[in-house]
Amino acid sequence: MDSLTIDFATPIVVGTLTYDRIVLSVPLVKHLRAAAKCETGIDAIATLIQQVGKVPASVVDEMTQPDFQRAQDFFDRFATSTPATPVT
Repeated sequence: MDSLTIDFATPIVVGTLTYDRIVLSVPLVKHLRAAAKCETGIDAIATLIQQVGKVPASVVDEMTQPDFQRAQDFFDRFATSTPATPVT
């Protein structure tokens, strides 16, 4: 299975928990559907990171731009720009 581990340059502290990395994997259709409902591309990627990486939104909000970009590049590999063609 395809995955990406992003080691944060600076650990992210949320409450009493410290996150020093996030592991992303191939998104499921339910993750893509949730991301498709977002109003902006940034929100869509943030939603994918949160759901696939199984972290709170507050962790995603504290990610650095380079870490966020790595996640976006990873998820872009699974994006489809054409709608599915119905079977007739």
